[in-house]
Amino acid sequence: MLLHAARYPHSAVSGVVLAQGKGGDSSNMVLVDAVPLFHLQLGLAPMLEVALTRIEQHYRSKGLVIAGYYQANEHIRDNVPDFVALKVAEKIAENNNDACLIMIDNKKLCLNLQTAPIIVSQLTSDGKWKSKDKPR
Repeated sequence: MLLHAARYPHSAVSGVVLAQGKGGDSSNMVLVDAVPLFHLQLGLAPMLEVALTRIEQHYRSKGLVIAGYYQANEHIRDNVPDFVALKVAEKIAENNNDACLIMIDNKKLCLNLQTAPIIVSQLTSDGKWKSKDKPR
């Protein structure tokens, strides 16, 4: 995710994150991979639908599921999910109750990272995305 954002600092970027398919009693989802999607036009619905379908088909045989959506916005101070991010994440959440929405905080991207510059949110029972990050 971070390499995708670093490679295209002049553009918004997006992708999906993958986790092991449900099989145990674990209450914590472990993200194991990320698949970059776009770095120009994030809201191209037909391309997005095809990409999500192909990713799901390919990784299902490896025991992985689409567990969330990530996005880094174009502007350095913008780390709020836009309409596209919310809609894609909601669609993923329809198939995975533990789905997450990850926003990359461009202001915190640097060469010497101490912590991941991300904001992780999950869908609450009232249909709103709430940050899982602890206040610092």
